[in-house]
Amino acid sequence: MSGRSRLHLSAQFTAATAGALALLCTPLTAATAHAKPAEQRPSAVEAAPMTGEDGLCVPGYCPDTYPPVSVDPRDYLGGALNPHEQKPHHKQKPHHKPHPKPHDKPHDKPKKKRGPVKVVKTDQKTGKPLAGAVFELWRETNDTAGLQTKGMNPDTRVGDTCTTDGRGVCRRTVPIGTYYWRETKAPAGYKLPSPAVLGPLKLTKDNREKGVTVKAANHRKTPPKPKPKGKLHVIKVDKKTKKPLQGVVFQLWRESNGRTGLQTSGSGKDTRIGRGCATDTRGRCDFKDLKLGSYYLQETDVPDGYQLPAKPVSGPHKLTKENASKGVTVRLSNKRGGPGKG
Repeated sequence: MSGRSRLHLSAQFTAATAGALALLCTPLTAATAHAKPAEQRPSAVEAAPMTGEDGLCVPGYCPDTYPPVSVDPRDYLGGALNPHEQKPHHKQKPHHKPHPKPHDKPHDKPKKKRGPVKVVKTDQKTGKPLAGAVFELWRETNDTAGLQTKGMNPDTRVGDTCTTDGRGVCRRTVPIGTYYWRETKAPAGYKLPSPAVLGPLKLTKDNREKGVTVKAANHRKTPPKPKPKGKLHVIKVDKKTKKPLQGVVFQLWRESNGRTGLQTSGSGKDTRIGRGCATDTRGRCDFKDLKLGSYYLQETDVPDGYQLPAKPVSGPHKLTKENASKGVTVRLSNKRGGPGKG
């Protein structure tokens, strides 16, 4: 660099420094209180008249009552006192926040400890597993002893119903707590136990790995005893000879309207049984598998050469528990004569 260039650069430095120092003593006004950015501020040459040749404030422009304004002279030289000095370059910080680590997430909660709760259903007599039993699982939540499924403050039902499989097992994996199994439907052919609640089953941190199991047996339903059935035998003979009379036709009626005697017509008639029966060569006619009760025999036809009785209805003939197995036998006779058929 030539001597002239050095002199020119020194003059610029002196003028800029003087301008900056002058601003240090500039009275605090609204303009100076709100300093403009470097590109909008007056240049060092414009600020020079505020100072003397020695770089000091001209008398009258720096009263002691004005507080100094701190200024960096480098703002008026493009940011550097030394032309070769460079401002450090600062990288902008990213605006996004780093993602927290998974274990630092505030919403992560420790998982509840869980374990299996099971019921095993078997046949009371054989011990064989029973499939098809339907259960509900309930959790103790109301601090009242036993299971409450209704009312203002019942216990809490857990999930849907569970039906025992081929091993007779129902299983649920649940958090630690106290539970009840409630059987709502027994397997086909078995009785629903009473009461149908199993528990309490307490699942704890100590037994949760193995879980808790309750066994329950069901009794088979006792098939209802069949109601006894009775029989009614009719034997028809000739009134004079006492020989069996073949071909006499009878209609059987059951007493069902609660009125005395037989009613065969009208809305309140008794109940007709079957289509009738004709006596065989033995003069016999049999009515079987009859419910216990009272019956009437109505004679509707006779063989040629015989008369219908004056009273063609006989009965009531009563079938009871005592006579049902043996049955009731009714003996009747007919006279010869007349047109032969009624």
